[in-house]
Parts: sequence; C-alpha cells; structure tokens
Amino acid sequence: MFRFVLLFAVAMGLAGSPASAASEVAANPNIARVWFLWPSDLAPSYDTGATPTIYVNGRPLAVIRGGTAFYRDFPAGTYGLSIDAYGTETGQVETVRLMPGTQTFLQVQYDRTWEHGYVGGRGMTAFSFFITPMSAQLAAAYLPTMTNLGPR
Repeated sequence: MFRFVLLFAVAMGLAGSPASAASEVAANPNIARVWFLWPSDLAPSYDTGATPTIYVNGRPLAVIRGGTAFYRDFPAGTYGLSIDAYGTETGQVETVRLMPGTQTFLQVQYDRTWEHGYVGGRGMTAFSFFITPMSAQLAAAYLPTMTNLGPR
C-alpha cells in the first residue's frame, strides 16, 4: 500500500522534484512528510491580506498565503497542529499521528466557526482559520494549480 501511495504521489507531482521527494521519504523510514495547502478557492473571495501562522505543538512552523503549498518532514509521532484565528478564537487543534514513510496532506480553510462545531461571533467575526485533513487524491488535483514553496 505504501509503495502505491508513494508512486501515486510521484506520478501526480506532489513534490518540488518528484524523484527527490519520493526518494527522501523512502530513504528515511523514520520520517513522515506533511504537506500544508491553502487552495485559492478555499481562501476568502475578497483579499484579506491574511498570512496566518501554522503551529506545531504550540510552536510556530511557517506562514502561509492563499494559493500556496509547502511541506515539512517530521519524525514519526503524534502532533497537534493549529493556525492563527483571524476571527473568532476557537482553540482548534488538529491532532495527527504520523507514521514513518508516509505523506499527510492538511488544508487551510477560512470558514464559519459553526461549520466546524464552534459557537461565537457575528458577521465577519463568525469566521476563523482551520487546519483540516485533505485526501491524497484531492491534494493531487490542487497542487498543480498552486505555488509550491517547497520545504519550510
């Protein structure tokens, strides 16, 4: 199964350099690659100028802009990922368990808080940023349309 996912990722161009990404993940069986995507059609229809910071276990990882993607390699383990709110503070943390030699895809969304099970806010303050899982198939469709920032 892993080889299929890895070959699928290479075939779909999910890495800055397909050969290097596949070999990097396969060559180091203790790491897991996490892709962070903010597809432009999931960004607000108006330009907020927002550049939210993504956090891993409460520590800043990187800033992301709409229409961009980047990746980071992590040791296998369990991580809590969050993002600046830019609206109603929800305290949302996406917990991911990373298995060695795998790739995980996470998307940034700017949504109404109630769509993610949070109460609060009115008008523009009823929105917040969220990090949610994305399937490899959906990521494969989005990545060619985005600016790939490479490793962060």
